[in-house]
Amino acid sequence: MPHEEFIREIEKSDTAVVFIHGIMGSPDHFLRFIPRTPDSYSIYNLLLGGHGGSVADFCRSSMKQWKAQVSELIASLCQRYPNIIIVGHSMGTLFAIEEAVKRPDRVKKLFLLAVPLKIRCNPSTIFKGLKLFMGKMSPDNPAPANASYSLAPEKNKWKLIGFIPRYMELFFQISRTRKLLKKAAVPALAFQSALDELVAPEAADIVRSNPHFDCRILEKSHHSYYERGDEIVLCDAYSSFIR
Repeated sequence: MPHEEFIREIEKSDTAVVFIHGIMGSPDHFLRFIPRTPDSYSIYNLLLGGHGGSVADFCRSSMKQWKAQVSELIASLCQRYPNIIIVGHSMGTLFAIEEAVKRPDRVKKLFLLAVPLKIRCNPSTIFKGLKLFMGKMSPDNPAPANASYSLAPEKNKWKLIGFIPRYMELFFQISRTRKLLKKAAVPALAFQSALDELVAPEAADIVRSNPHFDCRILEKSHHSYYERGDEIVLCDAYSSFIR
């Protein structure tokens, strides 16, 4: 399936929903939410620069580029929509929180998935990530091998070195967002996954430290893969919250 940006602009709409994916993610992660978004809302489901193509494309991009892409879009939408809702997954939640702090008069709600305010990593996660990177992950293992990973398989393991600067930037952004979190004064609904391979359970407590943020746990889900029952809960919550 191609990883493509999706935009639906509704004339005279007063609300825009912006979707921001994770560091190696895809707009495809949010396909479950598009049909549940009111017909009267405009939709901007972003594909961040360097995503949806090769590992080389990704490594040539940067956090600075991604943040500018998001910020420029939100600034433009602020001129047209009095109400902006941001939906983010993983790294996208960090951008969402920062935009809510910068533009509280326009960013009215946040719907957040896998907020990575504390990271965990173990050898099993690294091994699975390497298999996914090289295109060797079994399709029977849906937790890491899913539509949220947008990079083409790459057999040259040495190209992993190019990931280091991007992840260093991510860790810096996590630290920055933890400091910004208390300044976010918009209603937010966050879902963390109990089986998340990348986000530590303690991240939920950090999210809850902001009284405007409601944080819930999906007990049977992973970082990007949702168990069917959890997915129903997630989609129902989205439908209710953005209205």
